[in-house]
Amino acid sequence: MASENPRTIIIDNGSWRIRAGFSDSSRRLCFPPLISRFKDRKSNETFLYCGEDVFVDSVTKSSARRPSDQNIIVNFEAMESLLDYTFLNLGLDTQATGVATPLVIAENFHSIQYPRKRMMELLFEAYSAPSLSFEIDSLLAFFQNNGSTGLVVSCGHSFSHIIPVYDGTPLLPSAARLNWSGARAISYTADLLGLKYPSASRRMTQYQAESIFISQSFVAPDYSRAVGLLSSASTFGLISREVQIVANFPSTLEATDSISGAERAAQKTDIRGATVIEAASRGPVATAMRQRDTIISKLLSLEKNSTEANIRRHAANKARMRDIALLACDNGSSTSQKATSRNRSNKAKEEQDDLFGIDDNDWTIYQDLKSQGVVETFSADARDLVKDLEAVQNRMSGSGIDAVSFRRIKYSRTLSVFWGNESTMNNALTLNVERLRSLEPFFNPSIAGLDSAGLPELAAHLLGTEFQSISGSLAADIFVTGGCCLAGGFRSRFLNDLARLLPENEVLRVRLASDPIWDPWQGAARRNEVSEHRDWISRSDWEEGGAEYCVARTRIMNSSRK
Repeated sequence: MASENPRTIIIDNGSWRIRAGFSDSSRRLCFPPLISRFKDRKSNETFLYCGEDVFVDSVTKSSARRPSDQNIIVNFEAMESLLDYTFLNLGLDTQATGVATPLVIAENFHSIQYPRKRMMELLFEAYSAPSLSFEIDSLLAFFQNNGSTGLVVSCGHSFSHIIPVYDGTPLLPSAARLNWSGARAISYTADLLGLKYPSASRRMTQYQAESIFISQSFVAPDYSRAVGLLSSASTFGLISREVQIVANFPSTLEATDSISGAERAAQKTDIRGATVIEAASRGPVATAMRQRDTIISKLLSLEKNSTEANIRRHAANKARMRDIALLACDNGSSTSQKATSRNRSNKAKEEQDDLFGIDDNDWTIYQDLKSQGVVETFSADARDLVKDLEAVQNRMSGSGIDAVSFRRIKYSRTLSVFWGNESTMNNALTLNVERLRSLEPFFNPSIAGLDSAGLPELAAHLLGTEFQSISGSLAADIFVTGGCCLAGGFRSRFLNDLARLLPENEVLRVRLASDPIWDPWQGAARRNEVSEHRDWISRSDWEEGGAEYCVARTRIMNSSRK
């Protein structure tokens, strides 16, 4: 392609969040890579939810799934749905014109050949992409933070890697990997709490465990000493915290594209670090939304009452049929001989009383009840509520909320975890050693049953064995990125543990990424601006060389990129 870089679409295809946007635009997307399908039995229609929309309902949330397994894409049908969702929100009509903009895909290190080949096939054949470029997310973050020579330590959601970089060239064959990540740390936190509170494992969701891990976990400077503080009553409170699990919490609806600034939900951050979302309480739109929610609640209550009534009628019919069967059995000689005189008299009385149905005119009572409106009470009430609901929806449409705005409604979930020092909270869980242990395997993997060296030992091996001649240059810039490095004490613990493993005169400099979440995306956008050219795989390369050629070329591009 020409040396002048065109406008590109950058997609950071992470396993925790997908971040996408145009390289020259401040509008970006960030959503979890989740999809969920829901089939409406009445209309026989199937609805697809992507990203944050899967949390709108308990049914869609329970059936949500990811397209990847440990950052390896295995479900390309789900991946195609997420790409449709991404391009739609970026304003592209892929069905009419496809994607006429070059694409940059940021992915985790050491993506295997088959998923990358399928991804190329999907983008070239289904979306008619003109050209593609695959890059490693941690190296893009290193570039965004003005790195040239050093060790790139990536603590990702699926794996952790250490990649040496010399003069802008990544030395990928010498990279090291640790099978501990943010996803495993979250799962480990849930398992520890499940052992401590068996009932909590049934009530706690994956997203609540993630909230506890992000808000409460930290890295101890000395793990053994920190655990020792828990044995004393005077120092127990320094580490111990209490969190409250909210089992059932409502969803707050915020129409972001329609309501005015005064009606928008006020988002504040309190001193404990929890986010408080206050729903808008003024304005005609908010009033109509409250009326709509009230009507829907009444409909659900009617449906519940109808279901309970059906259950009671079913039980009564079963009891009636059982009595009839017993009466029929009483006509047999063996049963009559075993029955006592008291039972015979009772059953004879029942036979005399239970004469309904012998006369055909007895069945006309149901027609009388139906004509009086007894049977149709529930359906009549439901019809009235449906009419009221349609009227409210019409008023909301007249207030400016159209179909497009409803499609863009943002579902803001109230926090599922609150924490404090109150001992009287309901559903409270006491966290102490769990706050330390979920992140400790990054430095001591054996604590989680892994037969591997920690990140400091892997870095010391690279500096002291494989790259002794340039170890001074690499040790002078050790760059740590990834969401887990945001935990308190991560940088200081890594620096202290690594310093113990290296000679005393070794100069060490460990720095964290300025923005571990967005640095890969911003690095790709910056690279598109300042680089004279970027290595692209064009559609003609795909058509002429085939999949194997293009995949082999991406490996060469990543290993020789500056």
